Amino acid sequence: MAGKARIHGAPPMVLIGSLFSVGNNFSGQLGVGDTTTRYTQVQVGSEADWDFLEIGRLRCYCLRNGKAFSWGTNFYGQLGLGNTTDRSSPVQIGSATDWTWLGSTRYCGLGIRAGKLFGWGRNQFGEAGIGNVSQVNSPVQVGAATDWTRVGRNGTLFALGLRGGRMFAWGNNDAGQLGIGSTAPSRVSSPVQVGSETDWTDVALAGLSCACIRAGKLFTWGSGFQGMLGIGDSTSSSRSSPVQVGSETDWTAIAGGNYHFLGLRGGKLFAWGYNLYGGLGLNDVVTRSSPVQVGSATNWTQITGGGDYSAGIRENKLFTWGYNDQGQLGQGNTTPRSSPVQVGSATNWKLVAASESGGSYGFTIAVK
Repeated sequence: MAGKARIHGAPPMVLIGSLFSVGNNFSGQLGVGDTTTRYTQVQVGSEADWDFLEIGRLRCYCLRNGKAFSWGTNFYGQLGLGNTTDRSSPVQIGSATDWTWLGSTRYCGLGIRAGKLFGWGRNQFGEAGIGNVSQVNSPVQVGAATDWTRVGRNGTLFALGLRGGRMFAWGNNDAGQLGIGSTAPSRVSSPVQVGSETDWTDVALAGLSCACIRAGKLFTWGSGFQGMLGIGDSTSSSRSSPVQVGSETDWTAIAGGNYHFLGLRGGKLFAWGYNLYGGLGLNDVVTRSSPVQVGSATNWTQITGGGDYSAGIRENKLFTWGYNDQGQLGQGNTTPRSSPVQVGSATNWKLVAASESGGSYGFTIAVK
C-alpha cells in the first residue's frame, strides 16, 4: 500500500510495510537483536504493518496498528518501558492500542493517544512537559488536554506540539527556542502557547532551532547557528519569536536534522543550514543561510534530517546524502555523498527516518 508517512505533514495510514534499519548499532538501536553496525539495510523482525517511524538519540519509537514500540538506549528511561534497560529488539510500550503520534527530545520520548499527550525520560529541563523536572521511566500524561495532534522530533532538551492548530512549547529556552519572545524563563516544564495563531500545520526541530508551517508560510526561531533559521542574515543570530522565511505560501512539509532543515514546496526539496558533510544535498559542502532547491525534481513526498545527513523519498525510491561514517546512508560503504543517491533499486519505499545523533552514531530506519 503506497502512501505518505504520518510524519512531516502527511495523514495517518495503516498496514504500510516491513521495517529496515542501517548504520550504527551501539545500543541496539537497529532493532535486530544485536549491537553490530550495518552498512546495508537489514530487516527488523518479520512484521509487515509498521506505519509510523520516529528516531531519538540512539533509540527508535515506531507504531504498528496503534501499538507503540521502542528499542535502543534506555539509560534515562527514555524507552518508556518502566525501567532503564537497553533493548536491541522492539518492545511494546504498555498495552495501549490507540497511539497516533510519537516524538522525541534528546533524552525524552513523547506520544499522543486519543488526543492526550504523554511524556517520559530524563526530563532535566522539563522537556517531558509533565510540570516538573523528575525522571520518569513510563509515559505520564501532560496536562488534561485531549486535542493534541502532533509533537515535534529532534529537539535538544525542548519540545513543540500542536493542539487544534495552536502551537505550544516547553523545556529548555536558552536560545529562545520556545518562541515566547525572550530567553526567560530559561526552562518551562509545562506547555505554554506560542503566539495566538490557530492555523499551524507542521512542526520540526533541529538542535536549538524550530521551523514550522502555518497557512503555507514557513516560520523559524531559536538558534541561528550556521544559518539554520533560513532568513539570510548572520549565521550566529538567534530569534525568540517566529520570523517568516521568505514570502512563499506553498510550503507543505518541514524536517529538521542536527544543524540543518529541509522543506517541501510543490514537491520541490529545499535545504539550508550546516553543510560540512554535504547533508544539504547541494553537491557541495557550503553552508547556506537561506533555503536553496536541491536538484530539479518536483516529486519529493517525504523528507527527514539526521546528524549531518538527510534522506527522502520520491516515486517510492529512497535517496540518502551527507555524512556516512557509520554506513547510515545505506549505500554499503562509508563514503559521504553531497547530493541525493538512490538506495538500491527498490521502488516500494514508503517511510524513512534519520537519526539526529551527531558524531559517530548515525543510523536510519525505513519501511517498504
